[in-house]
Amino acid sequence: MKSRSLFLTRWIQDIKYQLSVYRLVIDWTVIIYATIPALAIFIYAYHSWWLEIPNWVQDVPMSGVFLLLFLFLWYGAFRTYVREADLVFLLRKPRLLLHLKRFGLGYSIVKQIVPASILALVLAPFWFKHFQWGFSQLISFVLLWTALRCFVLGVKGQLQQEKRFWKNRIYWLGLILATALLWVISYYCIFYGGFLLSIGLFIIFIAIAFYVIRKRFLTLHTLEQDLLIENHQRNKIVNTIFNLSFELEGMPKRTSSRKTPLLFRKSQRIFSNRTAEKGFHELFMKASLRERTYLYKYLQIIGWTNAAVILFPKWWIKILILVIGLFVLNVWLKEVWDKVIGSHPYTKKYNEEAAYRKARGQMIAVCYIPYVFFLLFGILFSLIF
Repeated sequence: MKSRSLFLTRWIQDIKYQLSVYRLVIDWTVIIYATIPALAIFIYAYHSWWLEIPNWVQDVPMSGVFLLLFLFLWYGAFRTYVREADLVFLLRKPRLLLHLKRFGLGYSIVKQIVPASILALVLAPFWFKHFQWGFSQLISFVLLWTALRCFVLGVKGQLQQEKRFWKNRIYWLGLILATALLWVISYYCIFYGGFLLSIGLFIIFIAIAFYVIRKRFLTLHTLEQDLLIENHQRNKIVNTIFNLSFELEGMPKRTSSRKTPLLFRKSQRIFSNRTAEKGFHELFMKASLRERTYLYKYLQIIGWTNAAVILFPKWWIKILILVIGLFVLNVWLKEVWDKVIGSHPYTKKYNEEAAYRKARGQMIAVCYIPYVFFLLFGILFSLIF
């Protein structure tokens, strides 16, 4: 079998697998009845944008749009379409396996043009009619966004093999800061630097991206990294479904070699004055803060709501987003409490006790405080800038 045929076979199999996952979650009838009206509404709205710019766009700055586009840089990965069985059956044919990886990586790079083109198409009426920018700036945006996305995905693939927690987090922080700096440079280059300067910056970003992933293109020594990335991307939708459902246990996770937890490692008492309510508080705090998944989701709810409040200029939209975010946070906190405390064999027998219900309400109210604080900070930030 040729490497091209093998790649096409794996690509078709992956599409069928992802479609089968969608079919398990959403019925095709629901998809059709939801997609067709949504598509018709979008086409009508998009046509109206070319005729007349909506009023809600008048107060949206281009810097805010670029901040939102920065968030779309982080989705996806460079795929190679390798499988675990390739380590046994295809390792004896290194040329075939290497060409399979190259086809997968090449396809992943070319595929990055698609989301950039879709974003450019959606932004086009606002770009030309509201912000009064030209076609060359739009082409520069597509090129630089695609190149910077290739850079981000290449570095992300390298960071996925770093197993040490704090070192991994430091690298991620460095990547976020470096990408933010490069995106700011791209912003000024697109609107104030000229088309030729944008082309030069595009070549630099692409060269850096190829340098980062060169080993995956040229050797078979990165098969472990390729398998890790491939399994994560292949099962991404399944993991999302598990994470959104508290009734299902998630996929097996890679556990740290740390013998003691990062927080409350000695498991000492938090409250000196012991009551039934404080006992439930302590159990919830230790159980939830030791599980990084809960903490990350909590920060994501706050972060996405805060970003939406900053980006949307109208006050009624800000208030609506704040209320919706508060409702989502309330539902999520109740689900976490019921999973951590309410369903545990040692504590579920107290579900009907008054102290249990009181502690549940108090803990959820305490978790509102950071949400309100950061939302007020976001509103203040939007008023100043």
